[in-house]
Amino acid sequence: MEGDISGAADPLLRLTRSELGSETDTQQEYIKRLEEMGLLHPVDGVFSWPDIHRIRAIRSLEEAGMSLDRIASANAIGSINFHYAEGLMKKPSPQTGRTFSEFADSLGDVSHLAAQTMEMLGLGIPPDDKPMRADEEAMLRELIEIWGEDPAILRRAARIAGQAVRKIIEGWTTLHYELYRSVGGSSRENWPEALQEREPAMAARAVRLVERVPAWLAEKHLERVFHADMMENIDMDIEPFAERRSDDGVAQPAVVFVDLSGFTAMTRAEGNAAAADMTARFEETASRAALRGGGRVVKLLGDGALMLFPNAEGAVEST
Repeated sequence: MEGDISGAADPLLRLTRSELGSETDTQQEYIKRLEEMGLLHPVDGVFSWPDIHRIRAIRSLEEAGMSLDRIASANAIGSINFHYAEGLMKKPSPQTGRTFSEFADSLGDVSHLAAQTMEMLGLGIPPDDKPMRADEEAMLRELIEIWGEDPAILRRAARIAGQAVRKIIEGWTTLHYELYRSVGGSSRENWPEALQEREPAMAARAVRLVERVPAWLAEKHLERVFHADMMENIDMDIEPFAERRSDDGVAQPAVVFVDLSGFTAMTRAEGNAAAADMTARFEETASRAALRGGGRVVKLLGDGALMLFPNAEGAVEST
């Protein structure tokens, strides 16, 4: 009986069909259909928290225009694999009992910033009736408390974080596929058994590592930025919050654009694989060059890069 486990110590570890429906905002009839199609596999009518991620993934595929029949067929032949939920994803944070609209209203005068922040983080504007989770509310509230005095700066801060993290996740995922294609080939079913067992374990380790790397790097780069900022304050004899300006009163950062000569011709002659390899090496070279001059890459454009430096001297030295 479903009601027999409702008193489990961790309600997100073992879920009844009703509880799973509540966690995923779906009807029980929909969940039963997923069971019948082999997309969910409860044990004695009991579900677990990875099933929350499975349903999220299935609904995302449906929203993209894929029918449940096609999803089930792809799952049956191994074209898609929902087992990532067990190894890669974390147990979802508990629901707060509030919708997105109710949470936004709880912010008072800055309620309108909740949707803007979600959008700039790259997560899209949630529907008003979206059930909120504790981690979502805590993160949005703190972002708005720290940056919300200037909504424009809040949007920029959220966009910087969203773009940076998305780039890391997308990049590491692509590199994981490239690594194991190079080691085992493009047909996973032909891999040695040891490699088939190692790949998901290493994928999980990579995901856990990518969660730790930003925090570790943040401390390292924070120290470098503060040291450089103190040096600049001393050199210019100004207070930390004063604008950096030249003797004539005009701020003069340096903007540099570089691109690869002959990239289009090389792509036509050698193909997309060679072009992708060249692009990756170009991005790495541009990043190293920018760091040498105390600057940063603002945008990568395939065969081009836009870089920003605090002054012209650093730009010239690095390029």
